Amino acid sequence: MEMALKQFDNLNHLVVFNRDFFETAALSGMTVERTTEMPGQKWS
Repeated sequence: MEMALKQFDNLNHLVVFNRDFFETAALSGMTVERTTEMPGQKWS
């Protein structure tokens, strides 16, 4: 397996949903996702 470096500063896709951010980046044929949730989220 080969190692690669990818920064989320150069995203392939960004989705903003209410107070959450979903960032995706393509990396060696796979998709990597980072989720950021803002304070104040209420779960039902």
